[in-house]
Amino acid sequence: MDGEQGERPWRIRTAAERDREGLEAVVMEAFSVYLPRMDRKPYPMLDDYGAYIRAGQAFVLEEDGGAHGEVAPQGSIRGCIVLVPDADGALSLEVLAVSGDAQGRGYGRALVDFALRRAKTLGCRRLKLYTNAVMTEAQAFYDRLGFTEMRRGQDAGYRRVFYEFEVGQG
Repeated sequence: MDGEQGERPWRIRTAAERDREGLEAVVMEAFSVYLPRMDRKPYPMLDDYGAYIRAGQAFVLEEDGGAHGEVAPQGSIRGCIVLVPDADGALSLEVLAVSGDAQGRGYGRALVDFALRRAKTLGCRRLKLYTNAVMTEAQAFYDRLGFTEMRRGQDAGYRRVFYEFEVGQG
């Protein structure tokens, strides 16, 4: 399932292998701002995006090119999201990243809306995610979008905050 574009100057689509470098660059840029607050790299900076791409679980938000809707040249990837269905009927939002120069344009919200539509399409009852406890901006973002904080705790050596969003099936 790819994103609905309408009149927007961007689109969300399934990532392909050719997108890997751009996707990884967005992740590295987005999460590098947290390095001074942490004693190690944020987990998304260590993840295997090739595996997510091969599994069809990585999606990119790219800005469109010219006036006729053609795709902009390589490097137009401004955001990405990784969505993995869980055995417990939830869709897990593993990574959400927007490049620094594209923040404030609503791309993060658009990626979360895409995740909610995908969860509904897949029949998932919940969208769940975690963020690092030092990523207070991310926590505020998910709070504003109506996610419910479920718990906080140590997980895989990180202090994490776990969130969920009930996906309406109507």
